Amino acid sequence: MFIVRLNGGLGNQLFQYAFARSNSIDTGIEYSLDLSYLKKSSPARNYELDFFNMHSVNVKSKFYYCKKRILSRESIITEKVHSHQSSLMNIRPCQYITGYFQSEKYFQHNRSALLIDLQFDLSRISTDTHSLSLKIKKNIAVSIHVRRGDYATNEDTLKFHGLCPMDYYYSAQKIMRQKYVSPVFYIFSDDPEWCKQQFISSVDTHIISNKSRILHEEFYLMTQCTHHIIANSTFSWWAAWLNQNESKTVIAPKNWFHNTEISSIDIIPEKWMSI
Repeated sequence: MFIVRLNGGLGNQLFQYAFARSNSIDTGIEYSLDLSYLKKSSPARNYELDFFNMHSVNVKSKFYYCKKRILSRESIITEKVHSHQSSLMNIRPCQYITGYFQSEKYFQHNRSALLIDLQFDLSRISTDTHSLSLKIKKNIAVSIHVRRGDYATNEDTLKFHGLCPMDYYYSAQKIMRQKYVSPVFYIFSDDPEWCKQQFISSVDTHIISNKSRILHEEFYLMTQCTHHIIANSTFSWWAAWLNQNESKTVIAPKNWFHNTEISSIDIIPEKWMSI
């Protein structure tokens, strides 16, 4: 067995799960997910993957600490850069692995298995959200994700990640309108009031986010859209990746990190458009 530590929110946990699951399929070695760090991180996080009908094994904190004591230093593997590392695809038993693994190169070859694992538990979708998803599917629906939250309020986070400028969103909308007839834009954001002030009010633009809809339901609705304009966020990255429309257009920001010294070359899939 090997262990992968979960860290971060929904998008990051999906990357870590996909990395572990794909490696397990390739090697035949069982894996576990260590949840113990989630509550210790700042901010504290919840386990977010129980919304899916997924294949997973959870590791209890006591088991984790026992394992960490007996593992040798050579058995504790830490991702050193944000770009794809082929060495991390040679997992062996009794290794404990930490990182973000933000590249589909780690798991794209097992996409079919992951799409089965990451089917939503529809019994947890509210009637209102289900009705809205049916409405979305009737249109050439384009999701727009505007990530603000700690990106806007935390100085250190802002310096690291940065915010997508409105010019990015306006340019992406223009591209979608040129490619498709009468697209309808659905805006998802942790700051819907700010979005109301920034996006031109029209019949083809709707702000979906509200305080009563839980995070996973917004994520589900985003996956139901036909095309995507994502933020520099793993949340909308995964919503776009889980969309099984083979002819989808996904537009992503060219600068994934505000700090341009950090490589983001492997984060955006080759079939997606960066602007």
